[in-house]
Amino acid sequence: MLRAASIAEREQAVNCLAAAVYFEAGTEPLAGQRAVAQVVLNRVRDPKFPASVCGVVFQGSRRGAGCQFSFVCDGSFRRRPPHARQLAEARGVAEQALAGRVAPEVETATHYHASYVHPSWERRLVKVNRIGAHIFYRRPGEAGAPSALSQRYAGGELHVAGLVRTAA
Repeated sequence: MLRAASIAEREQAVNCLAAAVYFEAGTEPLAGQRAVAQVVLNRVRDPKFPASVCGVVFQGSRRGAGCQFSFVCDGSFRRRPPHARQLAEARGVAEQALAGRVAPEVETATHYHASYVHPSWERRLVKVNRIGAHIFYRRPGEAGAPSALSQRYAGGELHVAGLVRTAA
């Protein structure tokens, strides 16, 4: 469960998570949307990633280091805004995930990809499950254990020029 410092901070986290759910899994079944939300939240808890929802979703977008989620850098975010119904559905998934509803089907997965691509990193990770068009992975050994997801939520979300990003 996300423990945001303020209502505004929680709203920012919902917006970022809803964007990830919509752009990454908006055409997937509900289980696939929940699984994507779970991966984002698993990353928030993983010390190898930013400690906030927006930080995870927008990681790499400022430094040009390569985005973690393609919609952030390929222009989809601005070019293809969701319709009200689609956004409401994605927000519902995001709110449930932030309230503590977990997607146990993906366990401690911190990575996923569409089934039609084959990223170089997939061989280094442990396949957890396939849900809809996505395949989910966790790190091998202790790094993929629940105890490895120990980072505390840091918050610090900002709304900047129409995008929600982590504070510098």
